[in-house]
Amino acid sequence: MKGRMQVPKLAQLKSYRLLVTTCTTSGLLSTMGLEPGHFTHVLIDEAGEAMLAEAMVPLSLAADNAILMLAGDSKQLGPVVRSAVAKSRGLQVSLLEVAEEHGLSAPRPGDGAIVPWSTETKAAHMGRHLCGLRVSYRAHPSLLTLFSAPFYDSTLQPGAALPMVSGYIGWSQLLNPQFPAMFEHLNAVDARDDDSPSWFNMREVDYVKKLVDKLLSRGTRPKDIGIITPFQKQVHKIRAAFGWDRRSNRNIGRKNRDRGGVADIESAGTVYTGIRVGTVEKFQGMERHVIIIST
Repeated sequence: MKGRMQVPKLAQLKSYRLLVTTCTTSGLLSTMGLEPGHFTHVLIDEAGEAMLAEAMVPLSLAADNAILMLAGDSKQLGPVVRSAVAKSRGLQVSLLEVAEEHGLSAPRPGDGAIVPWSTETKAAHMGRHLCGLRVSYRAHPSLLTLFSAPFYDSTLQPGAALPMVSGYIGWSQLLNPQFPAMFEHLNAVDARDDDSPSWFNMREVDYVKKLVDKLLSRGTRPKDIGIITPFQKQVHKIRAAFGWDRRSNRNIGRKNRDRGGVADIESAGTVYTGIRVGTVEKFQGMERHVIIIST
């Protein structure tokens, strides 16, 4: 039917060599009658963000000798689990984390002992391999050191062309003109509205707007600015500061549903049109030349 999503017939699905789906939606294949063991290869992208239970859904249809590939980064945003009960049962851990924790060691042939991963034990590792991408093509070298040391054992290497990541070197607002990051401490009080348990901070909202105005006056394009905050109410307050109209909430949600609800500022005719504001998980996989983190 036009305008509605339709699931192909099982016979048609089985005729394809490749199926692309979300982890949870892959369970629909089982209810349609697809037998376990159908898939010879399973690739889970953004595996560090998927809950362990989610990742197990497509694996239920994999053959016993299937090849499983997990692509992701367990040091970045993990599974979003809001239930305290689920967290206490370990459901906030991803399958990628489990694989990293148990996949860096291999049984020594003959005695069953566990030894550190090495080239010598690779053959005895039953085909399990862990590959880490070390070269970063996104960040300025000085920014790379901020998270390379505490999270990646100082193994990350800068690979971005300096002209691409040095656009703000020398900006007058930077405390250190050669370090393209700034941290601002604000003495302010967090608050909540009566209709929501979410927090917001109006002094931070004002500061974010002033900082954006300085960026725009410098020549930064609105579409190059992203603002991230962990609180949904802070998202609303920041959008309102840029002239976002609450009455257009329904339209913004509909237009951006495929982006996980992240909305660009749609105050048509203003200099802020194109700025993206959202919570942390809504920015997963996205890029902006300038990122502002509030609260």
